[in-house]
Amino acid sequence: SQLAQLHIGSAPIALEYGSSGLISLVSNIVYKAAISADANGHAQLDFNIPANAALIGKSFYLQAGALGSNPIATHALEVVICP
Repeated sequence: SQLAQLHIGSAPIALEYGSSGLISLVSNIVYKAAISADANGHAQLDFNIPANAALIGKSFYLQAGALGSNPIATHALEVVICP
C-alpha cells in the first residue's frame, strides 16, 4: 500500500506542484485527508455531508496524489451537491 493525500477544494486550478512535475487541479482547500491506496491504486474514504441547504448546488473538486520516489496524482473530480 502507498500513503496518499486527498484534497477537497472549492475551486479548480491548474498549477504545477513544486518540482514534482505534478499538476494540482484543486484550490481553496477545505478538507485534507491521508488515505492508503492498495497496489492497484484503489483507495476509499467515507465521510458525511452536513444537511445544510446552503451547500445545495455548490461544486467541490477532489484530487488525490502521492509524493515520493514515484510521484503520481489523479485527475480532478468535480462533485455538485444536490438536494
